Amino acid sequence: MKLTDFFSIIEANHTFQNPTSEAKLDQMISYCNVADGQRILDVGCGKAWLLRRLISRYAVQADGIEFIDSFADEADTLAAAQPSKGSLTITKADARTVSPKPAHYDLGLCIGASFAIGSFEEMLAWLRPQIRIGGMMAVGDIYARATPVPPESAKHFSGGAVRSLQDTAKMLDENGLRLVGLIDSSLDDWDRYESLHWHAADAWLQNNPDHPERNEFEALIEPFKRDHIHSDRESLGWSLFVCRVLA
Repeated sequence: MKLTDFFSIIEANHTFQNPTSEAKLDQMISYCNVADGQRILDVGCGKAWLLRRLISRYAVQADGIEFIDSFADEADTLAAAQPSKGSLTITKADARTVSPKPAHYDLGLCIGASFAIGSFEEMLAWLRPQIRIGGMMAVGDIYARATPVPPESAKHFSGGAVRSLQDTAKMLDENGLRLVGLIDSSLDDWDRYESLHWHAADAWLQNNPDHPERNEFEALIEPFKRDHIHSDRESLGWSLFVCRVLA
């Protein structure tokens, strides 16, 4: 089974695809100082909940990049059905194939999607130059609650350094990003996010008893569940980091 198909199934019920809440995402928006006329880029935008929220409130030009077709299609459908003050363009592509636009955007977003570029470090190097000096960046990502972390949790850092919260803040600072807002996720946020995966997976298994990829699907979802319960839940945190882009 293709991983894109796997995630299309298990995230079918996710409104937004991160271990956080509407209230916390709204708090993040308030820290970003969004205003009419701005240009916004969200890499790995998923179903574009955040961009759709922004264009419903502000006359902004929003660009999203998403490589899973079903998520991009759902984003377009949902955006077309809502009243909007701004505009939204979703590009279906691997973000690494999209030509960067240096200093083009007022706000850059990568909320739980560093993997769309590679590691957290690679994401910062790709996204930051596209934001004008004085603009804002907001990223959502994991961090290690304590080190060392189990290997099954370390893999979530996508080949980058295993970072504590303090390490992440230092890395942002070293990349010319002044931290102006921090919003941490709770265990309830994590459990809701993961449980939506399990619930969607269970529904698919119930509805597809004879699917030729059923066994492969089960082989993918069980470690996904086990890792959260046995290691990730205690080893990893997740936060939203809002930053000012400095010269």
